[in-house]
Amino acid sequence: MKSDFRFLPACDIKSGKLIYAEALMSGVAAIGSPKDKAILFDQLVDQVASGLAITGPDTRLAINLDFPTISQADFLDQLRNACDKQELDAKRVQIQLKEPELVTNEAGASVVSSCHSAGFHVAVDCFLGDDASFSILSHPHISTIKVDQSVTADIRECPIKQSFIKGLFSLSESLEKQLVISGVNSEEHVAVLAELGPRYFQGDFVGGPLAALELGDFRPAFASFTRVG
Repeated sequence: MKSDFRFLPACDIKSGKLIYAEALMSGVAAIGSPKDKAILFDQLVDQVASGLAITGPDTRLAINLDFPTISQADFLDQLRNACDKQELDAKRVQIQLKEPELVTNEAGASVVSSCHSAGFHVAVDCFLGDDASFSILSHPHISTIKVDQSVTADIRECPIKQSFIKGLFSLSESLEKQLVISGVNSEEHVAVLAELGPRYFQGDFVGGPLAALELGDFRPAFASFTRVG
């Protein structure tokens, strides 16, 4: 059966440009067969390629993957082949790994290096969602840090979190890593966060899930972003 994927956009709050589209694939872990997973990801890349073709060369497809899936024999090769079939540069596929898995799994560093060596863009998801591990920030093969939405929820009322996000932004800049703030659901969130430095946001204020063919026509959900920054 062919799947119809939806994608959650993340954008540059200053320009309104689509940075990446995150595939919503919550049921992937339940698919036991490696062959079925390979078919699923082949369909995913096939659907999104046409959308990315008209968004510009820097827009990425983001995929949340767990360690068991990535560790399956030839999985990264299969994903790379799916990209090659659609003439999609592997650097435009963002593999998102959850921070708790990276911290607790002994193979974490190896998995990150494998994804990087295969040509994919590597991101850490759920950053600060549980026990933070700042050593992740210094990993040379991690290009994007995505802060968990639990940090954003009460950012307006929490000066400590504001100071932390401001410092984290400066640190990510000095380490040449992209910082994405998730859970940005209101203008109040943007008003606070934009003053702290970050410019890459994901959440209801940016936009809800999109179909693959809608990616090329992406416009932020907010009416005006010229006043920000």
